[in-house]
Amino acid sequence: MRPEPVDGRDQPTSNAENHPATSRRVEQFGRMGVALTVIGFLLSVAGMLLRGLAAHRGAVGNMFEFTVTAMIFIVGAYLIMVWRAGVRWLGLPVTLLAAVGNGLAVTVFLRRGGAAGACAALSLVLDPHRGGGHLRSRVQRRRCDVDSRT
Repeated sequence: MRPEPVDGRDQPTSNAENHPATSRRVEQFGRMGVALTVIGFLLSVAGMLLRGLAAHRGAVGNMFEFTVTAMIFIVGAYLIMVWRAGVRWLGLPVTLLAAVGNGLAVTVFLRRGGAAGACAALSLVLDPHRGGGHLRSRVQRRRCDVDSRT
């Protein structure tokens, strides 16, 4: 048998109902979390747009770009659902997925070396002794040599 409550109430109330300041803090931290997610989303979109403009193509040309773009779409869908349906409780799984996805993209898929590394790999492919010594390869190799000096 269940013992009778001492104060006459049938059901215990939650901590948030007893303290309105607690529920106000929870709401405040929830809004801060969504605001930080929006800032991160906008910075990621700006970064991928600038990366696409710098490469003169869509920013899904390699696995790093593809993974980061997929994470942008996932977080964007979450933010739309927060705005439309108020499913802010999905924030932890979505931002955890985005953090793990972006972390894997940087550690596993990102090619180190930047432009100089890419030009060095291109120079090996376009080596005239390997049969690729036409004018276009020489111009491309010269462009990489100029880029790597700056």
